[in-house]
Amino acid sequence: MEFWDLVDEQGRFLRTVRSDSKLKKEEYHFAVEIWPINSQGEILLQKRSAFCEVLPGVWGLTTGRVQAGETTIQGAVRELREELSLFAAEKELIFLKRIVRKDGTHLIWDVFSYKTDVQTSTLCLQPEEVEDVCWILPEKVIQMAEEGNVYRYPEFYEILKETIRGI
Repeated sequence: MEFWDLVDEQGRFLRTVRSDSKLKKEEYHFAVEIWPINSQGEILLQKRSAFCEVLPGVWGLTTGRVQAGETTIQGAVRELREELSLFAAEKELIFLKRIVRKDGTHLIWDVFSYKTDVQTSTLCLQPEEVEDVCWILPEKVIQMAEEGNVYRYPEFYEILKETIRGI
């Protein structure tokens, strides 16, 4: 069982709860998304495992919930390590945006980019979370998103542009 720190809309700590707890309307929980990008400008996408509770079999970015006691950057480093066996240092992640979801999910997303030239053949994928990975040029990422083959959300294209701008 995981534990989460709950925060208000501004990200101020409120209390710690079990991950299966019911949240009040004004309570949020941090999640992270990481956009790995290589020196050729390709984005590392991952296909979610068929075993995932949320969006099984869908291509997307590395994501996850922040555990109790972690900062969002610590959570991002952990998610990269757990899902892809990518060992990033906190100082290597670049903060891109905070997204406060007011859609009933109770999530505040901190989004990061991460520059790496890792070869996909060297990654050890977490089978419960990740089925496949591949480096894809931004134009192809856009095409896949428009075809519904990559999970996209309202800020998706804005974050893609920010990620590309940072290389």
